[in-house]
Amino acid sequence: MKKKNEPKPSDVIKNFLDYLVTCQKEYQTACTEMFAEDKKVQDFLHAIEFENDCKERNKITTRWHISRNRRRAAKDRSLELERVAKFYSDKANKPFIDKLRSMVKDQKEEEKWLEGERVYRPRGGGSG
Repeated sequence: MKKKNEPKPSDVIKNFLDYLVTCQKEYQTACTEMFAEDKKVQDFLHAIEFENDCKERNKITTRWHISRNRRRAAKDRSLELERVAKFYSDKANKPFIDKLRSMVKDQKEEEKWLEGERVYRPRGGGSG
């Protein structure tokens, strides 16, 4: 018997599949952000090298510090999601993920039938 407020099996499986997709997208975004911050390093170094004013160099190094913190956050996020993202993108796991998607569809149909109005139809053929 289903407990009150218990999620449907189809919802649990669908949420898992949605989570895999979300992790893949967030992983790609985090990697892109990390590489973008990496590209800024040479710009900061050259700006420091050619800036004669001490106060301006301090401003540049502060921006560099902020950039490095952003890079670290993006790298940490990418490392956190890497295994899930690689699992999802691995071609060997595609059949499994496709079967889960198919199962969600079948499970929803079953749940719809179970929640609908059910009627008993006698099978005996006689009047009793």
